[in-house]
Amino acid sequence: MLTRVSLALDRAEGGVVELGAAVLMGVQGGNPLAALCRQHGVAMHRLSNACPLHDGAGGKLMPPETDAQVEQLFNLLLEEAGKEREAEGSETALLDPHVGLEAQVLWQGKWYRAKVVDRVNANGRGKVEARALLHYDGFNPRYDEWVVLPSDRLKPAKARGQDLGQALERQLKRSGAVLDAAGRRAMHWHLANLEFACAADLNSVSAEHWDQDDANEYDGDHVVLPQGYGALLERMAAGLAIEYDTVVTSVEARPGGGMRAVTRGGTVHHANALVMTVPLGVLKRPERDGGIRFTPPLPAPKLAALERLGFGVLNKVALFFDEAFWPHTTDFFGRTAANKSERGSFFLFFNVHACTGRPVILALMAGSAAKSLETLDDDEITEQALAALRQMFGLVPQPTRVIVTRWGTDEFSFGSYSFVGVGATGADYSTVAEPIGMPLRAQTRN
Repeated sequence: MLTRVSLALDRAEGGVVELGAAVLMGVQGGNPLAALCRQHGVAMHRLSNACPLHDGAGGKLMPPETDAQVEQLFNLLLEEAGKEREAEGSETALLDPHVGLEAQVLWQGKWYRAKVVDRVNANGRGKVEARALLHYDGFNPRYDEWVVLPSDRLKPAKARGQDLGQALERQLKRSGAVLDAAGRRAMHWHLANLEFACAADLNSVSAEHWDQDDANEYDGDHVVLPQGYGALLERMAAGLAIEYDTVVTSVEARPGGGMRAVTRGGTVHHANALVMTVPLGVLKRPERDGGIRFTPPLPAPKLAALERLGFGVLNKVALFFDEAFWPHTTDFFGRTAANKSERGSFFLFFNVHACTGRPVILALMAGSAAKSLETLDDDEITEQALAALRQMFGLVPQPTRVIVTRWGTDEFSFGSYSFVGVGATGADYSTVAEPIGMPLRAQTRN
């Protein structure tokens, strides 16, 4: 079994700060990792849902009613986007098509794919009919056509290439909600939190399949491990022969059967079968850019699925202090921003002190801000993080230590976790996971 386990944690001063994966979700719903933690005596800290939100304009706490109202609106936008997704391929959607809806149009006896690019609504007195302006795929705009609604020339077509950002923006406009400046900043925070969940800018995420795995979620509390995931892995790995600091550069299926793996140092490993568990970002890396060489090359369907799936970035900045100067005792607190480009920058802070008693803050960077961080040096990042804290708390001491992650450029990950990109589906995960060659068979004893 070849794998690279990214613990990415720091044990300085007798504690653990997770710089990679941290949250264990649904510990009462059958999550096998939770069962393993219990079996191996690894402590779990239950996370609360409370998250005080500071307004990015001035730094004061946002009024709870504003926060609650915007969160309710945000959840409604997600719900309506889901309904729209379900209705996209239905006849009902064509009765009142929105701008951006794709449909098939009958023209001179043939069906053509087109998109609604403009709308005119009926005035209710019969003097103005409802109409939709259609743009035919691949045709010059001079062939755009106004069609009176409803029309028997239209039939459903599955939407292609819709991203989640567009879908939510459309729902916000259709809702008619009017947000003041503080409300808009709060909405950007919730969108940044969704980008945190997806590890990507929302305009890169499929509106149709972004939540395809929700049905597999485990129920129950979310927790973190005060001793870190490393504590669990060390106990599970006790007695196993594991080669550390061994970088595999080539994997080869032998003509006569069996596998061969070659390391960067030239060591050759032989086996009957090989289980590949490297991060998706490493699998997506082409050989010419230092990716793993596969002989023979991976099958075309698997390569296509790898290309479609996204592997996004979430970065963290760990700030160590002599003492906890912040007033919050909650596990998280947040900070809003005024626009899309900044909304994921130091938008969420994990209060390590609430979990372990150590005066440490983990500042999170999501969406496009997570990628931008990797272009800055540690001093610039530290100053930006402190500026965000000063905005909320006033005088802030200098940290005794700062650790910055750059998962997007880490050669053993090239990202943080996966998302379903525009054009991808959940089936692509299954395609990537399919075994090559003889499938592994479980053996049982009577």
